[in-house]
Amino acid sequence: MADVKVSWGESTRLEIRYTGNLHGALDGLARLATVIKQERERHPGLVLMDTGNFSAGDPVTERFRGRPVAEVMQKLGFEAVLAGKDEVRWGLRGLAELEQAAGCPVLAANWAGSRGCTVLDKGGLKVRVVGMAWPEPPAGCESISPEDALRKALEGSEGDEVVIVLSQLGFAQDRSLAMLDDRIHVILEGVPYEGFSQVTRMGDTLIVPASPGVASLGSLGLDLSGTLVIETEVNGH
Repeated sequence: MADVKVSWGESTRLEIRYTGNLHGALDGLARLATVIKQERERHPGLVLMDTGNFSAGDPVTERFRGRPVAEVMQKLGFEAVLAGKDEVRWGLRGLAELEQAAGCPVLAANWAGSRGCTVLDKGGLKVRVVGMAWPEPPAGCESISPEDALRKALEGSEGDEVVIVLSQLGFAQDRSLAMLDDRIHVILEGVPYEGFSQVTRMGDTLIVPASPGVASLGSLGLDLSGTLVIETEVNGH
């Protein structure tokens, strides 16, 4: 039997949309819902993710331990979310409940015993999403070094995959991750830092600043012919 080699065509493009730092704001997420639906009409195969800190900060959301936002995420078709500092407060059991409510994995590769990655199929294109959670895990959970967590999360990764890392580790650590493994195409930051508002390229990897919250939907177009293209954010107002 002949070997089959899968490669990207020159016109192949992956559209990524992401939120972050929602902090339980159901009203803001409702506004973004309209934008998300419009984006899906334009790009039916887009990937929709959240970079963490979605489940606390609003009284109603906190009363129900983040589930109201997670349930809206399920309706909107989120495919992966990252465990941020807000999510730590609910503990491992609470995170399991959030995952069930969201209908997609809550990723935390650097927390022992937690799910580190998910592989999505986008019309035959494999997209591996790795989650580097807030570096201080919930009580009763041990942390794993980011380097070891990344190696484990990328086990079995093939050359035809797009690799996206969602990160709560901070810019300095993410620079190290980008240099550690050149299979990473994009690192989406989850923690906002003053003075860091520009996309940074490390080798073939883009490090993208954190989403500011409900004000906008992050937008990234990935040209798989080898060129990474950044688009402007889509306003939610």
